[in-house]
Amino acid sequence: MFLCPFCDRKLSVMDGAFRPMPQVGFRCPTCSYRFVLRRGALCQDILDRTAARIAGDREPRGAVISEGGAGAYQETSQVRCMQCGATRVAYHQMQTRSADEGMTTFYRCISCGHQWREQ
Repeated sequence: MFLCPFCDRKLSVMDGAFRPMPQVGFRCPTCSYRFVLRRGALCQDILDRTAARIAGDREPRGAVISEGGAGAYQETSQVRCMQCGATRVAYHQMQTRSADEGMTTFYRCISCGHQWREQ
């Protein structure tokens, strides 16, 4: 699925086989944006170039939230590890369910590496 880089609408297939100069590609049903496929182009090449061009124009929409790396954690001494009893625990919070529910807190023990979460 391709999106219009100007209005973010889903592009529809444009089949110009009945024109004097056949054109195959995609067009936006809202604005005048057209993306014409050139002859002999590989589909994967077109997908890669289009994705790179769109990514360079704006931030990606609906980015997937991940737990992140070690830099996403903050250290606390208010929580005790359930496995080894250490008080040096790192944590971070993330919204994992709907917006009307609380944040989920992910913990990681610095001493033993045990991980758990609280909702």
